[in-house]
Amino acid sequence: MAIYRGNDGDNRYNGTKLADLVYGGSGDDRLYGNGGNDTIHGGEGNDSLWGGFGNNVLWGGSGNDAIWAGAGHDRIDAGEGNDIVHAGAGNNIVSLGEGNDVVVTLDGHDTLNGGEGNDRMTAGAGNDILRGGEGNDVMLGQAGADTLIGGEGDDILNGGSGNDRLTGGEGADRFVFNGGLDRITDFENGDDTIDLSAFARFTNFASIRAAASQSGSDVIIKAGDHRLVIEDIRLNQLDSDDFLW
Repeated sequence: MAIYRGNDGDNRYNGTKLADLVYGGSGDDRLYGNGGNDTIHGGEGNDSLWGGFGNNVLWGGSGNDAIWAGAGHDRIDAGEGNDIVHAGAGNNIVSLGEGNDVVVTLDGHDTLNGGEGNDRMTAGAGNDILRGGEGNDVMLGQAGADTLIGGEGDDILNGGSGNDRLTGGEGADRFVFNGGLDRITDFENGDDTIDLSAFARFTNFASIRAAASQSGSDVIIKAGDHRLVIEDIRLNQLDSDDFLW
């Protein structure tokens, strides 16, 4: 195992095939983990971190950082600043912290935590959990049975093609339905909207109303083999202002 400790300058360190500890310090650093299960701390400054192979722990620190996790089951804390995070195909845990951040993950069962700021979160093909936190966030689950939780702010929740669970939280949220069996848990008519524009069959509110039915305390909208369940609402509470088509 190698240990690298940076200084106030702009440092560049390349790790080994073993489990390395890399500390960037202050400055705009370029830190490479390479092989092994590495721990990399960017510190202050606008840093670039590459985890490489292995199950890595990556800390961006303060500053506008760019983080590439690589393959493996990684833990990433982007820290303060407007950060960009690219996680690999493992089961990753990503915390974005304060700032307007962007995170993209590949396959794997990922957990993405937005924190404060207007974040854009895109998960891959696994069964993922996305939490927006504070701010006006955009969340895309893509394939898989995903859970999206908007938190505070006016969020856009798009579960993608799997069977997803969508909770907007506080704010005027937009729920995007693309297919599968999706469930909206906290729709507030008059505040939130449901986007059905992925289906050509919905051209006006009348066409949506014809596809909707009451099932117990929920409303179900059918589009071929696809189903959208809107929990705890009556059909007569919904009107054209609640939908986009």
